Amino acid sequence: AFDEAVETDDVVALWNHNDDLVLGRTKSGTLKLSVDEIGLAIEIDPPDTQWGRDAVTTIERGDVYQMSFAFDVIDEKWTKRDGMLPLRELIKVKLYDVSPVTYPAYADTDVAVRAADHLKETDAHVPLAGYSADVARNRLAIAERAL
Repeated sequence: AFDEAVETDDVVALWNHNDDLVLGRTKSGTLKLSVDEIGLAIEIDPPDTQWGRDAVTTIERGDVYQMSFAFDVIDEKWTKRDGMLPLRELIKVKLYDVSPVTYPAYADTDVAVRAADHLKETDAHVPLAGYSADVARNRLAIAERAL
């Protein structure tokens, strides 16, 4: 469902879905999105602001450790299942934001801060390759800017 959205939507990374606290944006290159075998993967280069640093610290401490995302469903498929609730499959979505959150709608999400020592030389984004396989469907790798 996210394949096209990752390529076309201008998505923002927000703190707790608060549009006053923008952590990154695809249009500016400070938010990178990709889809892998687990789901939607996210990489943010947060702003060098007090609240940007506070967000990184809060995630590092483990006080906030899950993710959420805001989207509209463009196309979906429902499948009836005997003795079970119907299965909803999202085919296409319009993605608006991805957010580290205190209370996620989906409990099996994860957010973490990754080491970014190599940024001192390259000022590049932290690659998602090699990211821990045990991380759930939505991941956020926040790369601290090298000072």
